[in-house]
Amino acid sequence: MKKINIYKSNSRENQDLFVLSVLDNKQNGTYVEIGSARPIVDNNTYLLESQFNWKGISIDSDLNFVQQFNQIRSNKCLHLDATIVNYNELFQSINLDFHIDFLQLDIDPPNNTFKVLKKLDFTKYSFSVITYEHDLSSGGTEERIESRKIIESYGYTRVISDVMHGDITFEDWYINEKYMPNDNWKQFIGENIKMDLGNINKKYIDLFKEYLK
Repeated sequence: MKKINIYKSNSRENQDLFVLSVLDNKQNGTYVEIGSARPIVDNNTYLLESQFNWKGISIDSDLNFVQQFNQIRSNKCLHLDATIVNYNELFQSINLDFHIDFLQLDIDPPNNTFKVLKKLDFTKYSFSVITYEHDLSSGGTEERIESRKIIESYGYTRVISDVMHGDITFEDWYINEKYMPNDNWKQFIGENIKMDLGNINKKYIDLFKEYLK
């Protein structure tokens, strides 16, 4: 099993380390990254692709990001408005399995991320881990409430609520218990967690050290 340096997270708030921890350092996983931004820095899937051989698709509306991404990364990024994509057709066109290991939902503003959430067919596609950016600190009060209702109605468990960067509260992390290889995820349960690398709670550093071996 591959060992990684916990200080080499490419995510802004350690999302990549969380995914790897709860999925027991899974090799050859799959992802859908909606709102990719930069291809390496502050990116939630670069570590998965580069060190763990994950395959997937990314989407971003910023052409500059998309061009950078496709020059550097093996997996592709599509230049699309994520709010109007037919996701069933897209997933079928690239032969994604009906179960996907990691779904990232992160576009701006919060009502756009919520539009994307409502377009996904959770009766047809399932996910092991979901990170959902509700952007509470940027006006996403209603989106935070309603996204939780929707995601949890499909059987997902909210493990970390209200991830913070500094004083900015912006994201929830979910898992699907059916697809967890063990009970590692239970150790991460918490709220208002500062997960940025500069302020990460010692509890989570210790958990990453324990599980990312």
